[in-house]
This record gives sequence, structure tokens and C-alpha cells, in this order.
Amino acid sequence: MLHATDREFDPVQQLPAHHHRVGPLFPTTSGQDEDRFDLAGDSWALVSTSTDMQGETDIVEHAIDALQHFDLPVLATAPGRAHELRPKHHDVRIEDYVPHDLVLGHSRLFVTDAGHGSVMRGLIHGVPMLLVPWGRDQPGVAYRASELGVGIVVDRHDLTASTMQTAIEQLLSDTSIIDAAHRISERLRHEDPIGATCRILSDTI
Repeated sequence: MLHATDREFDPVQQLPAHHHRVGPLFPTTSGQDEDRFDLAGDSWALVSTSTDMQGETDIVEHAIDALQHFDLPVLATAPGRAHELRPKHHDVRIEDYVPHDLVLGHSRLFVTDAGHGSVMRGLIHGVPMLLVPWGRDQPGVAYRASELGVGIVVDRHDLTASTMQTAIEQLLSDTSIIDAAHRISERLRHEDPIGATCRILSDTI
């Protein structure tokens, strides 16, 4: 059993036999993706929810409203809803899908519903996160990211443009959050989860 998570994020001291924590496993972004989406600069705010949206449109809407108060270009993903949101937000780039790795490499802020995969990507790229857990495992994931000092949690029941604006102000200015995100990113970038996975599978076979 391979666990595609980080040891600092999920600090279980003793895993059961035949369980291995290998680190985040993600495919690399292709050059074709880079040409297609053409993301220049290094100061984006990425707003992204589940690939299969389950009512999280409020996160996107309130985040866009909150981010109007900051000098950051905004890219939001809203699978299946982008065509509905674009007419309401002409100054925001809204896509059905963009590879996270492509945008996070050019981002100062990541607004997410705290899915485990999204948070792992935020950690790899060292981007401070505004976390709005919606359900399933997301409250626990958001709590752990907050405990590590890399993000701020806004409860879905307290979700407004104002609460998000307050959190964004802190995320962009609090050097302790920025430093924590950069520290974890630096460590993860020197690890080799794919190599570790291959070695474990080879030894098993």
C-alpha cells in the first residue's frame, strides 16, 4: 500500500506492515499545456475547487470578489461552470480546467477547498493557501495545513467576501506563513517520490 503524502503533513510514526509513505506523486506539466494556457508572470492568485464541483461555486464567487481589493491577476477554475461565471467577472480569467502545477509555479496565493491532492501541490510549490473545506476529508486536511503554518482556514459557514479578504491580507503579508510554505517546498523538491515508489515495487516483486 503506497501513501502519496508527505511525512511532515501526515506524521504517523509507525505504519502497518507493507504500507509505505512515498511522498506526493504527480505527473509533470507538459510543454503543450504551457503553450496552451500561456501564463506569464509570477504573481497569480489561483482559485480552484474540486474537479467534480459539489456546490463549491460560492468559494469561487466570494474569492473573486475578495481579490478585487488586491493587485493580483486572478485565475479561477470552475469545472462545468466557467461559461456561467465569465459574463459576471470580465476581469478574471476563468477556465474549466488548468493544470495546478502550471499555475502554482507562478502564484503567490492558492484558494482551495482543501482536497488532499490540491494541498500537496500547494506544498510542493510553496504557495500560501486559503482553505475552505467543503466536505469529505477536507476539514482534516485543512486543519493539518493550518497546523503546519502554511495556510488559513475559513469555515464554509463563515464564507463571505469579507472573511476571505481578511484571510488573504494575512496570507500575503505574514512572513511566518510564507516562510513555512517555502521551507516545506524546498524539502519536497529535493525528494524523489517516484524513485522511492519504483524501488518499493521492485523489491516487492
